[in-house]
Amino acid sequence: MTQEVKRSVRSLIPEGTSFDKYYPEVVISYATGRREQDCAGAGPGMYFAAGFIRILHQCGVQSFSGLHVPVGVDWKAFMLRLKGRHANAKVLIVLKTKALYESEPCLKELNCAIERKIPLIPIVFEEGLPGPQKQWSKLTDQNSEIMISNVQEHLGKINDIPNPGTLLTAPSTLDEIIKEINKHVTTKAREPTTMDTFLASSQSQPGPPPKGSGIEMSSVAGGSKQGGSMDLVNLVRWKDLTLKESLGAGSFGEVRVAVWNSTPCAIKSLRATTAPAALQELLNEFELTMRLHHPNVLLTMGIAHDADDGKTGILMELMPASLLDVLHHHRQRDQLATWEASLVLIALDVAKGMTYLHAMGVVHRDLKPGNVLLAEHWHDAKVADFGTALTKYAGQAEGPAGTPPYMAPEAFALTSGAKAKPTDANNSSEDSHFHHV
Repeated sequence: MTQEVKRSVRSLIPEGTSFDKYYPEVVISYATGRREQDCAGAGPGMYFAAGFIRILHQCGVQSFSGLHVPVGVDWKAFMLRLKGRHANAKVLIVLKTKALYESEPCLKELNCAIERKIPLIPIVFEEGLPGPQKQWSKLTDQNSEIMISNVQEHLGKINDIPNPGTLLTAPSTLDEIIKEINKHVTTKAREPTTMDTFLASSQSQPGPPPKGSGIEMSSVAGGSKQGGSMDLVNLVRWKDLTLKESLGAGSFGEVRVAVWNSTPCAIKSLRATTAPAALQELLNEFELTMRLHHPNVLLTMGIAHDADDGKTGILMELMPASLLDVLHHHRQRDQLATWEASLVLIALDVAKGMTYLHAMGVVHRDLKPGNVLLAEHWHDAKVADFGTALTKYAGQAEGPAGTPPYMAPEAFALTSGAKAKPTDANNSSEDSHFHHV
């Protein structure tokens, strides 16, 4: 990065903060198609990827503008959540300075967003349109969804939203973020969007959970709480889903391809006649995975329920294959010159995902090739299937869980009544998984 770009980036970062924590920035805003706008802005910071949606939701924010985002954000996860919450959301990327929109890292990040098929990315130049530049012409020529304009032209097209780009001080804690946002928020009563809606519809109409079933849902009503914050819970009506081919089935139900808000996804659903205990396990898995946000952990998008016949399912990011499929069934893999290198990268992705889970206090307990999902061309690997996972807050494991060939020795000992620390089982399961690979 050139010194000129560094100086420009430095001008966007509050005094006293480390430059190493930030990269060239873009500014994101969106409108939901309503004329009311509830929030003016939020400062830049590393909390964005995991926290900004739940914090805005906690503050009662329906829509916002002027959110500063460091380059390097997991765009796909951000857009899946945003489009899931507001189907008509428009995303505006504002490049604050000439140096930023001439910088290679910024251009690379935008190209990455386009490759991941992120829709609706208007690009706005606060200092006016740039001169003819080959790189920007190529960017717009290759994607009809991209629009380049100046701020005034763009704002006239999306319901006259407030001028984006308000730069606030960078808060150092979640509490400070909420405090800063509240300075700029007019809170409104919002429609119920948390698990208590799911509770009400389930108990007032036919379908699980049946009365007296003993299903505990208080822990997920209102979202998963951690450190005083709240995760946004997407409750999806079953009729809003378009179900497609089956990806697999078991005693619990099945996993199918689905389309929701024009977004392909996978849905892990229970049969209507499933026992209450199985529904409780599914809800526990949903509660746990909704707070996980990492490039190498499968993204949970929401939960769907059909009040008429009691069907319930978790909506997840759709991945084209598992590591098990590729290891044993992919005919072309041995012909690839990069196969061994790909295996190393896959192993690194799995290690990153598991490291994140450990940091979040989550013990997977069933890591195996079938639970490692791969993106197209095997560029990204993600840890999936948290049906047997525990958190450190659950105490010690009191029963065996997992797939026998990949289970840790101490997990087998649980059949005799012994107890083991969950972290021990996670480490041994990783060893077995990598040995298979």
